[in-house]
Amino acid sequence: MKILSNFDTRLYDELRDEYIGKYGSRNVMIIRRASIFFWLYIMVPLLGLIVVQIALLRLAFGMSVPDTTLSAVIQITSLVIALGLLFYRGYRIVKRYFDYAMDFCIITPKELVSYNQA
Repeated sequence: MKILSNFDTRLYDELRDEYIGKYGSRNVMIIRRASIFFWLYIMVPLLGLIVVQIALLRLAFGMSVPDTTLSAVIQITSLVIALGLLFYRGYRIVKRYFDYAMDFCIITPKELVSYNQA
């Protein structure tokens, strides 16, 4: 299945089967990213983004300012900043996840092949 026309979700399985059929399972090594990459580059930024979003929304709607105009300005500004951060940082987190999930290397006795589907 193709995702976003650049990522082939079956490429890993197809190439693994092809190289194992060609060289045998004992002569093929497949390297994927370590799980520490997932936690450090995907989950920690995602959790940080969630904390910042909650803080901005709490700032926008949790404050009681006597001036209604100032309160509206604070709410709109906080929402704009929250949405901007969500799209900017969210895009980078999704890109890192696709790198984590879709990139791999295949090592055989005759070649070293790196697949980067970005």
